[in-house]
Amino acid sequence: MTKNDTVEINNKNYESTKKALEAYEKKLEYVRHLESFQGALREQIHYKVNDGKVSLYQEGTKEQVLVDCSLAYGLEELLGKRIERLRKELNG
Repeated sequence: MTKNDTVEINNKNYESTKKALEAYEKKLEYVRHLESFQGALREQIHYKVNDGKVSLYQEGTKEQVLVDCSLAYGLEELLGKRIERLRKELNG
């Protein structure tokens, strides 16, 4: 967080401040998950298999999915833009 705003918490604003902080932390955790996925995707793109495919693992179904590299590049770029927008929202 780059902003240094102070918030005075009292009996009147405690609940609303608590909810705002929980929402902020939830969004921050979401951004961290996206960044982790983006990093893993970049690594897969770097070490792509010989046929130009990128391997993604679907945890829910325990399956490995091969994705065309051009789709993986597009997804990685899209993730980067989304992360940048969310970071701006978080930092105000």
